[in-house]
Amino acid sequence: MWNHRVRAASHFQLRHLEYLDLSGNDFGESRIPKFIGSLKQLSYLNLSRAYFQGNIPHHIGNLSNLKVLDLSWNFDMMANDMAWTSGLSSLEYLDLSLVDFGNAQNKDMLLCMIPS
Repeated sequence: MWNHRVRAASHFQLRHLEYLDLSGNDFGESRIPKFIGSLKQLSYLNLSRAYFQGNIPHHIGNLSNLKVLDLSWNFDMMANDMAWTSGLSSLEYLDLSLVDFGNAQNKDMLLCMIPS
């Protein structure tokens, strides 16, 4: 397991990352890591079929340069509050296929952010 210093250095080195595709990996039903919200230069993020679970974290909304976001096919992922979408002003493509919206609040925020 990484120690704290190695993790901090690794995250620091990724801060200029623009493209991240972790699709098809098995993250063992863990949650999407918080540090992803600090990768402010990301324009492409694909976490589909990566076996993440839990709520879509609000820190995804920090990625204002994101043009493509794919969180599809994570069977145990839920959207309990869609407020995080308000920070995604550059988004052009969003795939939330099979995400559970059963208890989602602020669903209207998702519809309002979609460009014509």
